Amino acid sequence: MSYTRLAIGAGLDIDPMYSEQVIVFVNPRFLTLMNLRTESNANSVSRLYGVKKDDIILAEMQNELEK
Repeated sequence: MSYTRLAIGAGLDIDPMYSEQVIVFVNPRFLTLMNLRTESNANSVSRLYGVKKDDIILAEMQNELEK
């Protein structure tokens, strides 16, 4: 999520995957904290922008510490 916020703040010409932290309750009991994210595949992006799936390039950033 921090990479997404950094890219948005820098005004980069990309469409990052958005996410928000959410609190999950089941039958009024706290279950967990989760990250709710937008879909990040060519099918969802092509539907969102009305373009062909083959015209989309997806990139993924990974932190070396997370491997």
